[in-house]
Amino acid sequence: VDQCVEFVLTYPEHEHPRVRYAAFWAMSQICYDQSPHVQDMFCERLLPAIVTGINDSNVRVATSAVSAFVACGEELESDDLEECIDDLLMRLFNRLHEGEAQALQEQCLCGIAVIAEVGEELFTPYYNQVMPMLKQVIAACTREEQRSLHGKALGCVAMIGSAVGKEIFMQDAKEVMDAMLPLARDGLDADDPRREAWHEAAGKIAETLGKDFKPYVSALLPSIFKVLQQKPSEGHAEDIDDDDSDDEQLRLLGLKTSVLDEMEEALELMDTLIEALEEEFCEFLPDTCRTLLAMLDTTLSEALREKVFGTWQCLAGSARTAVTQGRMDVSNLRELVTEFLRKTIGAMMTAAGNADKVDEEVCGKLQSQAAGLAGVVKKAGEGVL
Repeated sequence: VDQCVEFVLTYPEHEHPRVRYAAFWAMSQICYDQSPHVQDMFCERLLPAIVTGINDSNVRVATSAVSAFVACGEELESDDLEECIDDLLMRLFNRLHEGEAQALQEQCLCGIAVIAEVGEELFTPYYNQVMPMLKQVIAACTREEQRSLHGKALGCVAMIGSAVGKEIFMQDAKEVMDAMLPLARDGLDADDPRREAWHEAAGKIAETLGKDFKPYVSALLPSIFKVLQQKPSEGHAEDIDDDDSDDEQLRLLGLKTSVLDEMEEALELMDTLIEALEEEFCEFLPDTCRTLLAMLDTTLSEALREKVFGTWQCLAGSARTAVTQGRMDVSNLRELVTEFLRKTIGAMMTAAGNADKVDEEVCGKLQSQAAGLAGVVKKAGEGVL
């Protein structure tokens, strides 16, 4: 590996742009495949070469250089960036602002997000310079072919907000969320490149703002509910993609992995909202519980069912906190847990009764459901049974 890195490092300044491009591409691949060894041993030599490459007159070479930084930077520590953070950010800001190619802009956004995540407080002095630029990028992404760039910009903003903290980020977070809410109301197609980035950005902003994120939850939940109300068991085997065909469970249920991914992302976002708002989420409990109860009546993959149980645990913990702080009566918490138990135990009895034989697979599923049930009761606390 070390010999490969030494070899690649001889070519980033080669006279031919194709060679320079290939050198940075190889650098990216080695950093991904051999992390953290490469970063630990060679970051002091890789970073100066990358910084120089970002300013390359050839756009494709510059894009490849930024991509190499993203691959390298994800495994670095803040101390590794301290000496070159100014050069890195200034060059990334300039290439992003120049807008020579969308691919280059997208890589710059990823690079800036990596620096924010790794550098944390080191990023704070650059906040006022980059945030207006990012808001301009978000506002300018109006065409369908810019959806990927839009998603990358949202993710970058959210990561920077997490790095600098709520006090600095609050006002800009409100502006960005106001721009994001129309996407939540209109919904995003399963193949929309912004979907995953949007969910991650909303979750990251919620984590940063905590209970101050509450004004946006009522607008976000309907789109989350819409995703979770899909009936994957109504799919047809012939509609499953070739990539899905290796999963026997998906084939039997008629599920598409894209539908499952979308539902899992929605549950993860809901978990984040519940944990961010804590007892303040009690206002949204009735509609949330109705949606999750309906999911317990649906044929789900085991992985998705476990995520549903995890969300129920978050709900039970939030409700217990609300009871403790006088925001909710204990009878409401008891009703929440009772309905969950009724659905879950009923489903377990049905599964055991319908099985030809209670073999290891059936026992494993029942054990998983029992563990999820116990987790909810534990989170709900004493006096709920």
